[in-house]
Amino acid sequence: MALENIEAETAKARQEGRYTDIALLNADYQQIFARWRISQRAELQADETHLHHSLEIVEKRLAWWRELSVTDDYDEPIEVSKAQMAIFAPGKMSPASWDEAKAAIAWMPEYRLPDDIDLVSGIAKLEQLLEAGRTLQPLFKDFIRQLGDTTFTETGWTEFRKERWNIFVQAVRTYNEIAERIDA
Repeated sequence: MALENIEAETAKARQEGRYTDIALLNADYQQIFARWRISQRAELQADETHLHHSLEIVEKRLAWWRELSVTDDYDEPIEVSKAQMAIFAPGKMSPASWDEAKAAIAWMPEYRLPDDIDLVSGIAKLEQLLEAGRTLQPLFKDFIRQLGDTTFTETGWTEFRKERWNIFVQAVRTYNEIAERIDA
């Protein structure tokens, strides 16, 4: 039985005075809540890890786009830049020149500027995305911490969720909307 169904059934049993049913439902609720907490925590940890990796790419992408915005086509640098090296750091190979790095980066969709966005507005959108992601990170940590607290009761979770859940959902929505505007 789902948590919401148990809550509804408990309320109904309370109205009808079925106290033994309430006790059984409460026991079921606590078991299901404990399993749900573990599952929800694991899901949030996976989402937090994904967000962390996404923000690393956004930071590299932003550095690269900023570099492109100040680079003159007729006076391109010769040596590989810090922004380019950050992009190639996880690999075994590294580019020999700025031009080679630029050509290779053009093959990486996560760093390519979408056709329908100019560089200046793209940079502004990446800055917004980075800010939204950094706002979201502590909210993830807060929920993960609360769900990992073994003394955290269903009542405590309900209060915590009432206070923080809408903030969290709005932060996720904002982040996703900005990301869609960049990658659309």
